[in-house]
Amino acid sequence: TPYRRGVKDWDAVKSLLVAHRNRFRSLDIDPLGLPVAVVASEPHLGIQALLSEPLPRLEKLGIDGTCLGEQRLLDESMLSGSIPHRLKVLGIHACELRPTCPLLRAPLTSLEIFDSPVWTSVGALLDTLSVLPCLETFDWGVLSWTYDSTEPFIMPLLSASTEYNPRLVCLPHLRSVTVRTQIEVIT
Repeated sequence: TPYRRGVKDWDAVKSLLVAHRNRFRSLDIDPLGLPVAVVASEPHLGIQALLSEPLPRLEKLGIDGTCLGEQRLLDESMLSGSIPHRLKVLGIHACELRPTCPLLRAPLTSLEIFDSPVWTSVGALLDTLSVLPCLETFDWGVLSWTYDSTEPFIMPLLSASTEYNPRLVCLPHLRSVTVRTQIEVIT
């Protein structure tokens, strides 16, 4: 966040970020590092402007949607629908991430999703994983259970697969899987 380095003019910083976004290799959107006055006066912080166009050099992206208000939806329109072909590391917290989001079509090696509704069924989860053959680390956590001021989502339970022989997903590079949730969410 720019404020950790003493930048006080968010409008100027935002304009520079948007103007040079095609050069980003790493982007960490964490509004908790911004002064309360900035977040209160501009809750979406221009995040949509940063993420509306393709980011061709992006290799690492982290988004903490805790204070982003209405800008928490990451869907198929993100990055103008363009898949970020260099993106390897994705971390999402407190955002509504749609399975159709181009971020989930990138050649990810690491995927971390916390307190963010994504899938409504085990089948949808497997569909997402099936297009991530380079995945090495999958870390999924559902730690918030009720709507409150800091965590805005009620996490839906995943509907179980009704297939007698559920299909398998080939993830030849997968080394680590962490699932942090109550058992009711995934059964």
